[in-house]
Amino acid sequence: MAPDLSSADALGVIPPSALACIPGCEAGRPPHAIAALRGGTVNKSFRVDTRAGSFVLRLNGDAGALLGANHGREARLHAAAALAGVAPQLIYADLAERFMIMRYVAGAAWEVSDFARPQRLRKLGATLRTLHCIAPPAVAPFDLAAILRGHAANLIAAQPAERVLLESLMEKADTALALCARGGREA
Repeated sequence: MAPDLSSADALGVIPPSALACIPGCEAGRPPHAIAALRGGTVNKSFRVDTRAGSFVLRLNGDAGALLGANHGREARLHAAAALAGVAPQLIYADLAERFMIMRYVAGAAWEVSDFARPQRLRKLGATLRTLHCIAPPAVAPFDLAAILRGHAANLIAAQPAERVLLESLMEKADTALALCARGGREA
């Protein structure tokens, strides 16, 4: 875990409305500790320890929507995975304020060396087996082709001289996505 943030630092980063939704922080109760969590390039995540337990607060970054994130879909899929025991319990998701609160689960991040450890691979396989057995809730599909077309249109608008190259790349992307779809895989 990263070093604890001071209350002043945390309040400068974490909106009070999000902090108030964390169990143990209701009615303005301060948390025992807040620490920034490593990882991720778009969102900011914090471990928040309160009298009610330890939680992860994730603040969804602005770039998420541009990259195709649909946090409503994510929250529904996360909740299903949590019910199956392969994800932490989802405590609260506020799509308008763009944050999620989950129960904190201690564990070690995967390292490259883990791929050479049979015990870790067996655990990964068992987790993936469970994950793939979950009946997913009805959610909006992830439309990679539409996201790529949007990126290409934005790039063409910004760099009109690159139109031919970008259109060529989109044709290749469409071909690859069509091959995936014919193989029974959705992109």
